[in-house]
Amino acid sequence: CNIGGEKITEAALERLTALSNITWQRHFDDKLGLSPVEMYRYEGTGDTLPITEKLLSDKPWHLIPHDKPIEYDERLGIKIAPCKYK
Repeated sequence: CNIGGEKITEAALERLTALSNITWQRHFDDKLGLSPVEMYRYEGTGDTLPITEKLLSDKPWHLIPHDKPIEYDERLGIKIAPCKYK
C-alpha cells in the first residue's frame, strides 16, 4: 500500500483494516529505548501492564509535525502538498 505508484484496491483496503484491528499484549514499558527528544514528546498514560493494544496505531506522540516549512525547488516539478506530519 505504501509504494506510491499504485491505487489501493477495495480488497487491499479491507485487508489493511483487518490488520489494523489485530491486538497484542504489551508486557513492557513503551518508554524503553526512547531518546531524550522522544521522551519530550511522549504523553503516555502510565498504563498498568500487561495491556492490550492494537497492533497498528497512531498514538499522539507518534505524530510528529514538521519543525520547518517544506518547500520544493520548482525545477523539480513537485506538485503535491507536503504531509502534515513527518
